[in-house]
Amino acid sequence: TNLLLIKDQNITMEDKLDLINVDGQDTFIFHGALSYEPKCCTNCGCMKEGNNIVKNGFGNPLKVALLKISECPTYLRLKKQRFKCRECNSKFCAETSFVQKHCSISKNLILYIMKNLSKTLSFKDIAELSNVSVSTVVRVMKSCKEAVEVKTHSNLPEHLCFDEIKSTKDSKNGMSFVFLDAKTHDFIDIVDGRTQHILKQYFMRYSRKVRKKVKT
Repeated sequence: TNLLLIKDQNITMEDKLDLINVDGQDTFIFHGALSYEPKCCTNCGCMKEGNNIVKNGFGNPLKVALLKISECPTYLRLKKQRFKCRECNSKFCAETSFVQKHCSISKNLILYIMKNLSKTLSFKDIAELSNVSVSTVVRVMKSCKEAVEVKTHSNLPEHLCFDEIKSTKDSKNGMSFVFLDAKTHDFIDIVDGRTQHILKQYFMRYSRKVRKKVKT
């Protein structure tokens, strides 16, 4: 658990490690089991009292992709405890903070992909470093969107200050338009271009009510 950075105390590692060859690449396969006493049924919500919720064996092992070890792809075959609720007659599986629900990639590996997304690397390079597909890298990037997305076009301050700035060559005439809150000096946005047509198109994205708030 220390080697694989597993902090969930409910995961027990088996005394077994396989080293197999997959497409000419040495691959490590660890084995473990996830089990605990549930507090309640995840389906009907009833609290565990006595034998109303019982263990019901293990499901098929989940193959979890991990961070590479010695440049070798590494996986954990994780058996997850199944439970049966006698109140609603439903079944559910144990869950862990090490792997997101309905996911086969460890959170440690997701954080590693996020870290590489901040660098000047292609999706293909990150996928090879992480031993995942390119589509997985894109999916992780999209999951970060809400946290880093600049929420423009929703509000404007009462007082604006703005200027034109020398920009990159792909901008219209190599110049851009920058504006911020004149009172707080908070940066708002940079517009690709400074012509009246471009600026009109840009500010029309704000509602009329928001635009009318601007005084100077």
